[in-house]
Amino acid sequence: MIYGALTFSAVLLGVGMALWITQQTDLPPWLVSANYLINTVLVVALQTRPARGSESPLRARRMMISGGILAATGAAVAPLSVWGSGWAPIAVAVLVVVLMTGAEIYVVAGGTSLALVHTPQDHRSTYLATSNLAFGVATVIGPTLISVSLDLGSAGWLGWAVIFAIASVAARTVPLAPSRTEPSATAGAETVRREPEGENA
Repeated sequence: MIYGALTFSAVLLGVGMALWITQQTDLPPWLVSANYLINTVLVVALQTRPARGSESPLRARRMMISGGILAATGAAVAPLSVWGSGWAPIAVAVLVVVLMTGAEIYVVAGGTSLALVHTPQDHRSTYLATSNLAFGVATVIGPTLISVSLDLGSAGWLGWAVIFAIASVAARTVPLAPSRTEPSATAGAETVRREPEGENA
């Protein structure tokens, strides 16, 4: 559920920013294509380096928390793109794309790593498919929710910022090791380096 909430940041970037730019601001329409290009370039260029160390459950959880913080910051900054003129609002829109892209990279890397920790090795495909349903749900209901929320203007963005902030805090509660009730969970986590539960994120 936490992972699903955080993945809304990717949908908000892909759908929300396009709607915001074309319907709620005076930003040039070409910025929509530019933002998609910036997002793609950043994901391709940066997805490997930030994901390093995600095999550690502690590091993976920190990545999810960081992703939530980046998403919340991006959503909080987005309304500023309606202010000013010239290059200033364009720079704000680009900054939102950078922040949301960082959130996407961290959330996916951290969430996938933690899913592997809690996945029995002999049922890995089934468990991971179930885990990925969260993103599937976000892509199905996300566009409608985002469209309705951004019709509220800046309040819609601030609402998403609150959601991501709450999800980021909630991510701190994600366990670093499988619970005893998870069948064969230890087998699924054999290749993952564990960190002591007592360490603070």
